Amino acid sequence: MMFSTYVMACALIVGQDTRCTEFEDSYGPYYTEGECVARAVEMREDLIIHLAEPSGIPHIFQYKCVESEKSI
Repeated sequence: MMFSTYVMACALIVGQDTRCTEFEDSYGPYYTEGECVARAVEMREDLIIHLAEPSGIPHIFQYKCVESEKSI
Protein backbone atom coordinates (compact mmCIF):
# COMPACT_ATOMS: atom_id res chain seq x y z
CA MET A 1 0.00 0.00 0.00
CA MET A 2 1.20 3.52 -0.76
CA PHE A 3 0.19 6.92 0.60
CA SER A 4 -1.05 10.06 -1.18
CA THR A 5 -0.61 13.48 0.43
CA TYR A 6 -3.29 16.17 0.77
CA VAL A 7 -2.94 19.56 2.45
CA MET A 8 -5.81 21.91 3.26
CA ALA A 9 -5.10 25.63 3.62
CA CYS A 10 -7.70 27.83 5.33
CA ALA A 11 -7.52 31.62 5.22
CA LEU A 12 -8.47 33.26 8.52
CA ILE A 13 -10.34 36.45 7.61
CA VAL A 14 -12.09 38.23 10.47
CA GLY A 15 -15.78 38.81 9.84
CA GLN A 16 -15.98 36.42 6.90
CA ASP A 17 -16.48 32.71 6.47
CA THR A 18 -13.30 30.67 6.59
CA ARG A 19 -12.16 29.85 3.07
CA CYS A 20 -10.36 26.56 2.59
CA THR A 21 -8.69 24.95 -0.39
CA GLU A 22 -7.43 21.39 -0.59
CA PHE A 23 -4.21 20.64 -2.48
CA GLU A 24 -3.26 17.18 -3.74
CA ASP A 25 0.42 16.37 -4.05
CA SER A 26 1.51 15.66 -7.63
CA TYR A 27 4.82 13.97 -6.73
CA GLY A 28 3.55 10.94 -4.79
CA PRO A 29 2.38 8.45 -3.83
CA TYR A 30 4.89 7.47 -1.15
CA TYR A 31 5.97 4.08 0.16
CA THR A 32 5.62 4.98 3.84
CA GLU A 33 3.36 7.20 5.90
CA GLY A 34 6.48 8.96 7.20
CA GLU A 35 7.46 9.99 3.67
CA CYS A 36 3.92 11.23 3.15
CA VAL A 37 4.04 13.34 6.31
CA ALA A 38 7.44 14.78 5.30
CA ARG A 39 5.94 15.79 1.94
CA ALA A 40 2.99 17.44 3.73
CA VAL A 41 5.46 19.57 5.70
CA GLU A 42 7.21 20.60 2.45
CA MET A 43 3.88 21.47 0.86
CA ARG A 44 2.88 23.56 3.88
CA GLU A 45 6.12 25.56 3.66
CA ASP A 46 5.52 26.20 -0.06
CA LEU A 47 1.92 27.23 0.59
CA ILE A 48 3.01 29.70 3.26
CA ILE A 49 5.35 31.32 0.73
CA HIS A 50 2.79 31.40 -2.09
CA LEU A 51 -0.48 32.04 -0.23
CA ALA A 52 -0.06 33.46 3.23
CA GLU A 53 2.94 35.76 2.92
CA PRO A 54 1.92 37.67 -0.25
CA SER A 55 -1.65 38.22 0.95
CA GLY A 56 -0.76 39.00 4.56
CA ILE A 57 -3.71 36.84 5.59
CA PRO A 58 -2.93 34.21 8.22
CA HIS A 59 -3.71 30.62 7.26
CA ILE A 60 -4.04 27.37 9.12
CA PHE A 61 -3.01 24.10 7.53
CA GLN A 62 -4.03 20.49 7.97
CA TYR A 63 -2.82 17.42 6.16
CA LYS A 64 -3.90 13.86 5.58
CA CYS A 65 -2.09 10.84 4.23
CA VAL A 66 -4.49 8.54 2.45
CA GLU A 67 -3.79 4.94 1.53
CA SER A 68 -3.65 4.79 -2.23
CA GLU A 69 -3.88 2.08 -4.85
CA LYS A 70 -1.71 4.23 -7.14
CA SER A 71 1.84 3.22 -7.81
CA ILE A 72 4.90 5.15 -8.83
